[in-house]
Amino acid sequence: MFKNKPFKQNEDPSVAATPVVAPAVLVAAPAATASQPRTQSGQYADPAQLAADLRAEAAAHRIDAKREREAREVADNALIAAKADADRRVAEESARHKPILEKARNRAIESELRAQATAAGLEDMDLLPLISRGEIKVDDDFNMTGIAEAVAKFKESKPSYFKQATAAPAPVAKPVVTGAPSAPKPGDTGTVKSVKDMTKAEYDAHKKAMRSRLRVA
Repeated sequence: MFKNKPFKQNEDPSVAATPVVAPAVLVAAPAATASQPRTQSGQYADPAQLAADLRAEAAAHRIDAKREREAREVADNALIAAKADADRRVAEESARHKPILEKARNRAIESELRAQATAAGLEDMDLLPLISRGEIKVDDDFNMTGIAEAVAKFKESKPSYFKQATAAPAPVAKPVVTGAPSAPKPGDTGTVKSVKDMTKAEYDAHKKAMRSRLRVA
């Protein structure tokens, strides 16, 4: 196929032919642009661009944080306002019910004081205001303490205002009839007439006989 070319005078047939290599062509990487700030390895080609991006990111975080803070402040202010409104309503209700509870408390004290003073023998209930209420206590369930002590102290200082204890009256002895019963008078049926059926003379005689029996007893 190929014909042998004759060697030139200055050519050495013992030296092998050296292949011809084409020179390498260097291709430069594309420069980083604003729309593509990173290289293929993920690194910023321009440090100034990196700093600008970080500043922008920090500014965005600051804006978000400010919004969160403002939202929290709005919520806190709403909570404070709601609490203040609730406290105001509770105070108004308490002020409205306070005189009602005070009246109920005083009525309960007066009722119990009257009962214990009566049991102690106080003769005149108009004297109740003289009993000191300073030591009387009433809790939220209207349990009272100090009333018995107040009544006892008043009785000790003013015993004349109370009924004095009296001894029980001795039993009256029945008259004892001695001797034989008298014979019935003529016309006496043995029964005692009722006072309303007696004549004046019979009533006077009956009264005289009863007095005599009592003197004998």
